[in-house]
Amino acid sequence: MPFPLVARDWLVRSIYKEIPTGYMLINVFAHPNEPDVPAFNPSTLKEGNGRIRGFVSSLCIFERLPFGQTKFTYIVKMDIKGDVPKVVADSGISGSVEVV
Repeated sequence: MPFPLVARDWLVRSIYKEIPTGYMLINVFAHPNEPDVPAFNPSTLKEGNGRIRGFVSSLCIFERLPFGQTKFTYIVKMDIKGDVPKVVADSGISGSVEVV
């Protein structure tokens, strides 16, 4: 996150499936203590003042269209956690959608 916000990390599990019209990708929050979450190297920043774990879940649908085109639908639910002014949170979320 940009200054003056505290760094965030996001832990998600991704699942994809081929559907008749293309592909679907689902990203859901994964708690690090769930038994089937593989070992990973967490952020080296300390949780709390140095790092906050945010929450994000999303659905991405890639549909084949004629002439080699793809229709991309993106639905996301995000909570960046912590004490963040609404205007800053909204601009950050809109920026992540614009990246798509």
